[in-house]
Amino acid sequence: MDENFKDIHKAKKLLEINKMLTKSLKIEEILKSVIIAATELIDVSGVFIIYLYDEKTKTLKFAEGQDVNKEAFEKIAFAPGESIAGRVFQEKKSKLFTSEEEIDDYMKNMTAKNYQYYYKGIKERKIKSTFVVPIVNKNRCYGMVVVNNFSRKNIFTKEDMQVIEVVADQTAIAIDNSNVYQDLKEKNNLLRQSYAIHNQFYELIIEGRGIENVISLLEKIIESPVQFDHEIKEYDKENIFPIVRGNERLGLLKFEKAFNDFSYMSKIAIEQASLPIALELVKNNALFEKEIHFREEVFNQLMEGISDRDLQHALQYVKWKKDWTVQCMIMEGKDKSLWQLDKLIEKERFIQSIERISQSLGIDSLIFTRTFQVIVIVPEPKKNRLYELIH
Repeated sequence: MDENFKDIHKAKKLLEINKMLTKSLKIEEILKSVIIAATELIDVSGVFIIYLYDEKTKTLKFAEGQDVNKEAFEKIAFAPGESIAGRVFQEKKSKLFTSEEEIDDYMKNMTAKNYQYYYKGIKERKIKSTFVVPIVNKNRCYGMVVVNNFSRKNIFTKEDMQVIEVVADQTAIAIDNSNVYQDLKEKNNLLRQSYAIHNQFYELIIEGRGIENVISLLEKIIESPVQFDHEIKEYDKENIFPIVRGNERLGLLKFEKAFNDFSYMSKIAIEQASLPIALELVKNNALFEKEIHFREEVFNQLMEGISDRDLQHALQYVKWKKDWTVQCMIMEGKDKSLWQLDKLIEKERFIQSIERISQSLGIDSLIFTRTFQVIVIVPEPKKNRLYELIH
């Protein structure tokens, strides 16, 4: 009658545990519930220990326990296959130990460092009886429950182990649900952060604050210096992020460390920053094209003859004097065009390179394009200015 009563009590307790575990989505609460439940289900136990597998360190670490030195246990890190916990983790099968010799044999490959903290953690007692149950769901082992007794040998039965197996199965499902919940929570949090970052950069675009302000904001977000380079140079590929429009690379963001070393949110911020920079470059290119077209119109007016007033305005624009003579240089590719039609920035940068050369020589040239030709009008306040520009 007493045995039947105990069985009914355990069955009710297991149902209560199941309800309790399915309600909680926090790992800490789940593990504490398991310890409390296991204590009530196994009357003769002395110590309960739960280890969980750490994916980052690839080791089993102490997660929760009763009647142990938690501070010491927190310094333990079992490799898979190491000691009792590591062996059970690898095999994913419960293990009931029937003798001290068998316990010692399983523990003999424990590292000296782990043993030091383990012995201190169990308060320098000798294990007389123990069993270990893996926490497994969908063939994935999350960790294990260890039940120890330090006073009596062969005190645990298979029935005791089976009861904890039920608890461990419920625990595995609860941990799995918790992980799914935490993943969703983290993804939602990342989504909110990403949206907030997007809005910050979007405001800079609307306000027309320019590339410098985008870079400044990016540096604050990722807490690292950023350098923007218009020129496509050979940098360490790991330390750059390309600014791309279609198949064209418009520029580069250069960092002091590898792009992959940044956090997930920092990478999102870098990607978000590249969009307004690309838009700013496209906008600047459109303005540049208008400027080139305007230069051509100015040249045409000078050639066609205009009123003195309009002539003065045109000469003021090109910074020439009325009595100067001019020379014309036409540039075009021999075998192929000087720039590709589908490359938005390539033409702009080619023209700008000629402008820099002209400016370095102190020449106020008028430079514009017609189809795939570059036309350079060089004023001649003194002789050989065109020769200087060419050479």
